[in-house]
Order: sequence, then C-alpha cells, then structure tokens
Amino acid sequence: MTVLRRIRQGAVCCAIAAATLVTGCSGHTSPAVGGLRTLPPAVTATPAATSITGLHLPVEDYLLTPMQSAEQDWIHSVALSRCMRRFGFDYPVGARPTADGPAAHAYTVLFRRYGITEAPSVRVWGYHVPRVTRAASAPAAKRKRSAAERTVLTGTNTAGTGAVVRYAGQRVPSGGCMGEADAKSTGGRGQAPGPGTPADGLIAKIKADSFAKSRTDPRVKAVFAAWSACMSAHGYRIPTPLDAAKLASMDLASPTKAEISQANTDVACKSRTHLVGVWFAVEADYQTAEIHANCARLAVLRAQRDAQAQRITRLYRSMS
Repeated sequence: MTVLRRIRQGAVCCAIAAATLVTGCSGHTSPAVGGLRTLPPAVTATPAATSITGLHLPVEDYLLTPMQSAEQDWIHSVALSRCMRRFGFDYPVGARPTADGPAAHAYTVLFRRYGITEAPSVRVWGYHVPRVTRAASAPAAKRKRSAAERTVLTGTNTAGTGAVVRYAGQRVPSGGCMGEADAKSTGGRGQAPGPGTPADGLIAKIKADSFAKSRTDPRVKAVFAAWSACMSAHGYRIPTPLDAAKLASMDLASPTKAEISQANTDVACKSRTHLVGVWFAVEADYQTAEIHANCARLAVLRAQRDAQAQRITRLYRSMS
C-alpha cells in the first residue's frame, strides 16, 4: 500500500472519528470506565490495573514499537561500524536486540512514567533503574578516540573550520560516518517517531501535554491523595508518587534496604489505590481528545511511520 493511500484512508478515518467526537460532545454521555467519568470518547483501559504490563497509550498507535526502535538503533550501529572500518578504525556494534531482551524494554513509553510499578523488579532494585535496562538504553561503551577517528566520525576537522572531503585517500561521507549511518537507518527521511523520540513535533507534544494535564486532573489528584495516605499509614510522608524517589540513596550504585522497603510499600499502595490504572485511563482520555483534534496531521505521520517500519524490517533482516 502506498503512503498516499494510507494518508487518504487516514483522512476517511478522521472524518468518522470527528463525527464520533461531535456526537460525544453534543449531549451523549460517554460510558464511564470503572466508575470514572471520562472525557469523550471513552477509553477501554481499566482503572483496576495495578501494573503497566499490557497497557498502551493511544499515542503509541503512531510510534514505532519498542522493538522497531531497538532494531533501528542496531541498524545505525552496524552501518556506523562498517563505515568506520572502511577508514581503518574499529567501532563497536551494539548488541543485536531480541523481543525478550532488555533493549526493547528500554524504549517503552510507559517505563517509569507513573513511577515504579513492577513488584518483582522493585524487590531487587528499589527505585534504581535495573542495570540490564540501563545497559541496553546506553550507547556502546566509549573510549577516548584520536583526532583522526573523530574527523571521520563527524566529517569535520578537529579545528572546527570546515567539512573534511577526503581522509587517507578516501572520500568522507557528508556528515562523516555518523551522517552515513543516519541516512542508512532512516532512509534519509529523518527518524520516525519512537518511544524515545526527542521532545519536538506533534506526537512528542501530545505525550508531554497529556502527562502534564493528567497530573493536575482532579481524578488523578484524588488517587494521589489516597496513595499518600496509604504511604503515611506506613510511616512515609510523601505527597505524590513523583516525589517518592527523591532519596539520598539514589546517588549510590545500588539501593539500600531502606530504599527497597519504601519502594515495596510504594508499589503496594499503588495497587491498593488503583493509582496506575486511574492515572493511565485519565491520561489516555487526554491523548484521545488530542488525537481526534489532530487526526489529519497524524494520518500523515502514521503513514510515514509505516514506511519507516517496513524499511527497518527489511534492513534488519538483510543484516542477519
């Protein structure tokens, strides 16, 4: 299916969605979710959820999947390494991602979005990010590189006075090997939106705005108060879950027993008050409203994402 056809289909979907939204705003009450009064159109999330497992925010329909993002970074790593090798330099290739490996988890939109939520991880790591996730989300280990390596890597000379055209008798790609790897992994179209996309553009704005609005929504503030009361009953006086990790032990390489104890209580209180499910459902409401308001633009972005996803799959398989 061509990108143009996807955009046209998206426009049709937008028209249908807009009609649905108008109906919802013209007096028809959206069904409540688990007793919550939701913004139209109603979301399907359940406020009874106690973990982010299986939850997906509406905006994720327009993003690369975590696995696709991990694969794109690996393609970039391979392309960069091959380019540097042509000029006689070694450059490490990142670990090939797997569906059940830590790399995909490092890209998830909901990872720590509502604070700690996964009891098994918390029992070991407290509020610390598990080491396997940190390693997967970090770039390859860096060593001090020579001026010549940096020249080929970036395509500029060390004096910063201009682009390098040739090195060791070979033409240096525009933007250096980094530029060549960027073009190889994205097809020269720029990076498709992924869970780790920098904070620019429409999708990133929807993600940021929905989170900010949900934090001050009365429904979420009420569940924050319930969570805080639960924590207080166990000796922890913390106003919101976003304040829970402000501990001195976070500067240490590993969590202390006191940190793990508080973290266990934190997750237990989230479960008892249904904080994760309520917060997720409210944020999903805000995202759904923004998606309906911007669906013509989002149809174009989804088509671009689909094209990039196909490219990633093709390149990833070809580099096996």
